[in-house]
Amino acid sequence: MQIRTFSAPKLHLALSEVRKAFGPDAMILDRCRGRDEDGRPTWQVRAALDSEDRHTDAGGRASGRNGRRSPNNGIDPSAAHSTKTEPGHAPDLNYRLQYSMQHLERIVSGLGRAQSDTLRNSLASEEERRVFDTLQQSGVAPTHAHDLAPAMAGEALARASCLRWGKRLQPQEQCESVLITGPGGAGKTSMIANLATHFHMQGVEVALVSTDTERMAGLEGLAAYASVLGIELHALRQPEKAAGILEKTKSARLLLIDSEGWSQGNRNSCRRQAPLWQALAPQRRMLLLPANLDEADGMATLDAAAGLHLTDFLPGKLDETSATGKVVNWAAHSRLPLSYCSFGPSVPDQMGWLSPRTLATLLQRNQCREPV
Repeated sequence: MQIRTFSAPKLHLALSEVRKAFGPDAMILDRCRGRDEDGRPTWQVRAALDSEDRHTDAGGRASGRNGRRSPNNGIDPSAAHSTKTEPGHAPDLNYRLQYSMQHLERIVSGLGRAQSDTLRNSLASEEERRVFDTLQQSGVAPTHAHDLAPAMAGEALARASCLRWGKRLQPQEQCESVLITGPGGAGKTSMIANLATHFHMQGVEVALVSTDTERMAGLEGLAAYASVLGIELHALRQPEKAAGILEKTKSARLLLIDSEGWSQGNRNSCRRQAPLWQALAPQRRMLLLPANLDEADGMATLDAAAGLHLTDFLPGKLDETSATGKVVNWAAHSRLPLSYCSFGPSVPDQMGWLSPRTLATLLQRNQCREPV
């Protein structure tokens, strides 16, 4: 294996030198800022090339296994693309694009590994590095894992600059009105039922409102919970009816508002319900995002919800994922304060406050599980 260090004033220029010398098979080991002999800023990129796959000629350019220099910066068309270009026709660019994308993926992957190693090695103790590894295994991004590791190693608390924490509902001290929104199937009705049960059992007067009136069976589930608890449930279909509902529920210390589900690709229900939400004027708007959602889809959902004036992030279905770290990545991406969470569909009991200590336990639970 050949290992070389390439220097240039800009990172992309150094990466370009790597490509010229080693071709698309290069693996980026690390990169860092530095200064040259004259004190000017420079980037240094250390790259490796498996000598069994490729080697460089006397000019430092990449060659194939047979020693024949490959055109297109080290890409050999005869090896990369099985369809020959007929004379007089323009070269087929598909394979060039394919190998260029592979090359970029190698660069990104190499930079990611280098960043992770650099962050890990900068931690103060072996215990912090162990926690860093555990966090990465649970899906936490390297930068967030680096921020979390010291507090988790020392105090077993998930505290870091990337995370914010919400304020618990305190209807005993002041009246609270809360709207819960999120994708369809996220568990909004179960979360509302849990919150209603939790505070109702403490002697707090609770009232329920649902704007989920267009969907078939949208009200039935919440109505069943309201009937068991003996709690008022009101359906709001027109904004002009909101004042009457608010008057009827003014004695309640906690008003919980259920809403119709939506998706990142279809926010029609949000647009349709926006006037209803505005008429109810909830003090807090909480987004419930299920933890069994793919991380990228969760990020897209958070971006789609950016204009909904959200105040809290509620992770749901934490019992249905082994990659709890995505919750940290979502919270850091959205900058929404973490709040209540759910661990399943059962009511009551499978709901609680997501504190720094609880999150730290969840992030490390997969490592502590006994094999079945």
